[in-house]
Amino acid sequence: MMEHRPHEFDPATLPNKEQQTPKSPRMEKRSLRARSKIPTVDQSVLDKPKCIKILSLNCYLVSDLALSAHERQFCCDKQERAQKIGKFAAQHDVIALQEVWGDSLWPLERELIESHERAFNTYTYSSSLLNVASLWWKGTGGLWLGAQRSVLPILTARRVQFKHSQTRSGKGSSYMLLDAKAMWGEESYLLMIDTHLDPTNEGHSQEIQLRELVQFIGEALREIRSVIGSFNKVAILLCGDFNIDGKFKGQHELITTGLGNGVRDLGLEWATSQNQSLETTYGGN
Repeated sequence: MMEHRPHEFDPATLPNKEQQTPKSPRMEKRSLRARSKIPTVDQSVLDKPKCIKILSLNCYLVSDLALSAHERQFCCDKQERAQKIGKFAAQHDVIALQEVWGDSLWPLERELIESHERAFNTYTYSSSLLNVASLWWKGTGGLWLGAQRSVLPILTARRVQFKHSQTRSGKGSSYMLLDAKAMWGEESYLLMIDTHLDPTNEGHSQEIQLRELVQFIGEALREIRSVIGSFNKVAILLCGDFNIDGKFKGQHELITTGLGNGVRDLGLEWATSQNQSLETTYGGN
């Protein structure tokens, strides 16, 4: 995970609009409003901010239609896994999933429907086949974002597909802006960004996608700043399945240098504290 310290953020360090390429037609944006009721703030929250529990997970819920016979041996028990993932995710305030392609979507969402709000409203069918077709058509890139509606209302959300990819899965990135005042106090926000990169850097694919990701984040920050005004109390967290080999630092540096000062690699910090290898840090979530 990558965290940005909000007090050191400067949008001027990101690419300006003249440098941006035209937006992809596969883009969806949700208006800046909260469907959930904004919770009132207790004085105890202002005195002692609460911790927000965040889950980032590659669910590997891939349709059999997209798998070889060999791959189906490993992508099995999807209904049962989806239900267990949903139960585990329900214990968290913020959820950022990857490889949710529609197969076994309902068993997963059934565990979250009462407590969490999805960043993007899509009708969920009881048929996995219909869900797979629906999510592919909407260009979700297999990403699923959500938050606990009682304490972290979603204000706005947007997603985009990468223009360049090795695969036909339509990988991309999504974000949602959460009103965090019930957890951190008045005028506090959490910007949650989820992404999934190509499995390898063949043809510099990951590097190209990371540049698109940095541009996407820059656009998101400019849009959000035009509404909330200041980034003094905004926490920004980038997570996902980066598929980055720990031996290659080029992709990692594209993120840290592209986003400017104040970027911290929380995964690397954790791995260092636990004496874990870089392979574990960059190779997973």
